[in-house]
Amino acid sequence: MPILIEKMLEVTRSVTPIFLFVLMIHFFLVPFSSSLLIAFFLGTLAIVIGLSLFLVGVDIAITPIGEYIGKGVAKSNRIYVLVTVGFLIGFIISAAEPSLTVLGNQVSIVTSGTIDSFQLILTVSIGIAIMVVVGLLRIVYNSSFAPLRTTFYPFTVKIS
Repeated sequence: MPILIEKMLEVTRSVTPIFLFVLMIHFFLVPFSSSLLIAFFLGTLAIVIGLSLFLVGVDIAITPIGEYIGKGVAKSNRIYVLVTVGFLIGFIISAAEPSLTVLGNQVSIVTSGTIDSFQLILTVSIGIAIMVVVGLLRIVYNSSFAPLRTTFYPFTVKIS
């Protein structure tokens, strides 16, 4: 099966439950105007096509790069290389995430600049990078996930 059709089926399976949920809202709770319903159908179609093309691009271009880097890091057989690359990748990917930037801007507005957008992005990105390293080390040393979850979960919850 060609990769584009495969990705379209994959995306369609992912989008269908949300699509059906919105249709159920339309038919059973709050009817939408016909123009809004048409826009919803077209938007859903655009999501399926756009996300499918994006995923094909990822499979063709980005995945081989990731596999190549992963093989290189694994062949180095040095834990500090794994930790450094894992930290950098975790940090860069999360810092470049547009939704994190939007969240940072919203938090900055809501807190009247008390929490700066850059400060939030930096803090979250460092946290994600640390957890990527912890995950990689867990894989390397074949340790259980349960003690890590128990150890790090309290850091995610602010007790007041």
